[in-house]
Amino acid sequence: MRKLLFPFAVVLVLISCAPKVKKEKLCPPEQAILSKYSQRVVPEEFRIYGTLKYGPLKFPFMLSKFDGFYTLKVAKVRKVELSSDRFCLDKKCYLLPDQPENLIFGKVLTGEERSLCKDGTLYFRSEGKIYIKEVAFEGERPKELTLYNPRKDKDIKVIFGKENPKGFFEELSFVGEGTEVKLEIEEVEL
Repeated sequence: MRKLLFPFAVVLVLISCAPKVKKEKLCPPEQAILSKYSQRVVPEEFRIYGTLKYGPLKFPFMLSKFDGFYTLKVAKVRKVELSSDRFCLDKKCYLLPDQPENLIFGKVLTGEERSLCKDGTLYFRSEGKIYIKEVAFEGERPKELTLYNPRKDKDIKVIFGKENPKGFFEELSFVGEGTEVKLEIEEVEL
């Protein structure tokens, strides 16, 4: 009986001490994502209606772009401004990682980025003179865009919500410096 149990015990010890093989998650196809999110059609002129959430407060908003100029109106808020690279709310300005319409309509890649696959998430990264821009894709859609300033050790993140079949994101969250501003887009007029 001992002769039968000894080999069985040895096999059990070997199996329990063997390195575990972790099944690697596959990333989505890089070229398809690069093509889709760098060549998306972004309208030159538009009007967008939705809700802006700032902390516990919610405000209806209207964002439009006509003749190259942005207009942002937020109910009950007077000190709000938007340009192609900045969003200012109550004397505090946030640098946008891309033009507002590119974020809303999903043109988040330029085609110049380097890619990296890690644990099933595909990252596209580009380095400018001041900022590092990184876009993370889970599945075949963007999850998060980060603009990082290594000199100041600060970043701003854009977290993408559900994508509407009409080609825009219904929810965008801007997170930076301990503040979160969320846009919930309800209607887009082209």
